[in-house]
Amino acid sequence: PFGNAVGLRVKRKVSEWLSPYVKTQYAFSGKNNFQAGGGVEIQVKDQTQVFFEEMLGRAGDAPSDPLQRG
Repeated sequence: PFGNAVGLRVKRKVSEWLSPYVKTQYAFSGKNNFQAGGGVEIQVKDQTQVFFEEMLGRAGDAPSDPLQRG
């Protein structure tokens, strides 16, 4: 849907097991699209992480089905 894009993610570790973050992405050629959001990374065990994330933008909710976008 787009040719060139740029993204940025900033994360901060606030404890041994919790790291919240914010992120943004922008497509500047092809179909214009801007999305921003954030989430958390949770360290469950030594080699297991769980991610919760939500993104909002012009194309709609990023986790939604891409075939449903207009």
